[in-house]
Amino acid sequence: MLWPRLVTIARREREAMAGSFSPEGDKSILVVSSVASFLIASEQPLSYHVAKAALVQLVRYYACTLGPKGIRANAVSLGTVLKEESRQFYEDNQELSQLYRDITPLGRMGTADEISQVIGFLCSPKASYITGQNITVDGGVSLQWHESLARRIADLDHLKVTRS
Repeated sequence: MLWPRLVTIARREREAMAGSFSPEGDKSILVVSSVASFLIASEQPLSYHVAKAALVQLVRYYACTLGPKGIRANAVSLGTVLKEESRQFYEDNQELSQLYRDITPLGRMGTADEISQVIGFLCSPKASYITGQNITVDGGVSLQWHESLARRIADLDHLKVTRS
């Protein structure tokens, strides 16, 4: 049976990880995940979704089991991020870039630098009482009701689907 073996591996990993931190000072684990940990991204395979969701659950587990040792654990789940290696793609595909600007409440794509600032904060003493959290960094895209967003994109906002 695989489950007891996984529990044993996780326990050994947790104990090894806890022992690798300095006894004093701020201690933090940060995991980078994806919005595919809680939303379905049709361009990604099942394995990607499962792995990203598992990372978020691992963070919660570590927050509870390593917290008594003063070790915080958090995750950052990313939406679409404009990185240097993808910049040319988005410049060449202006229709897609415009769509992302249109559906993102902040009206633009995030940058790798903005992601690193969130990560830096969560790993700093300024976040000393934050643990077990999954911070979504997607410019607010995931806050929107998908049906409302689809109606807006399809230019069907004028159709009222609820009674006033």
